[in-house]
Amino acid sequence: MPAAAAPDLPKAKAIGKLPGLETFTLGNGLQVAVLHSEASPLASVQIWYHAGSKDESRTRRGTAHMFEHLMFQGSAHMRPDAFAQAIGSLGGYVSAATDEDATHFGSTLPVDRVDYAIRLEAERMRNLVFRKPVIDSVRALIHDEIAQQAGSPFAQGLDRCLSVAYLKHPYAWTAIGNAHDLETLTIDEVKKFYDAYYQPNNAMLVVVGNVTAAAVKASAEKWFGPIAKAAEIPRPSQAAAEPAQTARRREVVEAGQIGVTLIGWHIPPAKDKDAWPVQVASLILGAGDSARLKVRLKTPDAKTKQPVALEAGTDALVREDPGMAIALGAYVDPAKGDAVEAAIFDEVGKLASKGPSADEVRKAKNQLQSGLVFSLENVQGMGEAIGRSWVLSGDPNAYLRDYDAIDKVTPADVQRVAKQYFSPDQATVVVIPPRAR
Repeated sequence: MPAAAAPDLPKAKAIGKLPGLETFTLGNGLQVAVLHSEASPLASVQIWYHAGSKDESRTRRGTAHMFEHLMFQGSAHMRPDAFAQAIGSLGGYVSAATDEDATHFGSTLPVDRVDYAIRLEAERMRNLVFRKPVIDSVRALIHDEIAQQAGSPFAQGLDRCLSVAYLKHPYAWTAIGNAHDLETLTIDEVKKFYDAYYQPNNAMLVVVGNVTAAAVKASAEKWFGPIAKAAEIPRPSQAAAEPAQTARRREVVEAGQIGVTLIGWHIPPAKDKDAWPVQVASLILGAGDSARLKVRLKTPDAKTKQPVALEAGTDALVREDPGMAIALGAYVDPAKGDAVEAAIFDEVGKLASKGPSADEVRKAKNQLQSGLVFSLENVQGMGEAIGRSWVLSGDPNAYLRDYDAIDKVTPADVQRVAKQYFSPDQATVVVIPPRAR
């Protein structure tokens, strides 16, 4: 059933005019992006490596995630934990994250210490030290993270859905890693990954703050310039293009604490013109209490006075290569599993056959635009937008066009992508039934 009419929300505030992004490339291939901003006394120094879990071997899942932690554990001229401590002593803080497409590291600190942060990033780009006790401690840390995630039926369902949906492409697993693979991962294999991807010609240095491009260039040349470029950057995912899915795949797995039905569809990559219409469709279906799937599955039945599901939602996993849109419903009564699955397909089918209302589209676009604007409220957020744009599209300026691209999405666009990508014949269904009580 269509979602209830949205309240008359004001349109998300447009992104104000930002200073132009200045970019340049060092002789060794390191790309640099500088955004001059006087809005904060702090600056963000980030380095983005175009190396994520899709660059791992299928039998060494979690290798990329290791570096999110290892990069803080000592180099030739820095003892373990000294990096974070040094930035903290200056009144700053550090961050790091790994996903399927990239790993990035950031330091937010006083503007007058930008050169020092750049120096530290250059130090650990090629001078990391691989000690067995450190490798083992990081391995144990990630094991704990995997164990925590294993307790979530939604995480378990996502892992299984991706492994069924992707037959060739390394998006078949998530960035967190696999316990068995990590246990057998050797120091030589870790170092091989580092030598393959932690190279200047596979990275972008992003600096946002009250700095000049000339000053950043001088620092980058001084500290990164002497590092030699790699001869070649391996791209295993390019040889693992996912074949088109032409028939529905369905798998019922071992029962869990609660029942979860996930239905996924392959969607185009981030730089495709349909990426934003797909995200709008995903929000209409499953984000917010008035979203179609939530209303359909969580509204009590007139006869039983009970809802079909405990929870419902959707998520669009937009990636550098074709990603996935996934809808789910969670329930406790084993008898309701078929009804949850049928309801999801029915609501998706209605969106494809009848299209959304203008009000639904406006509300979803407002959500996306608001999220974009809020993400740019500080230097760290602006730096992450620049780095992510570079990874996903090859253009660090791409985020500046996102607001207008969202604004141009029409109800006809949403209906078209729902028909094109959310077909029942292109769906992957994973059912985790609830255990008998």
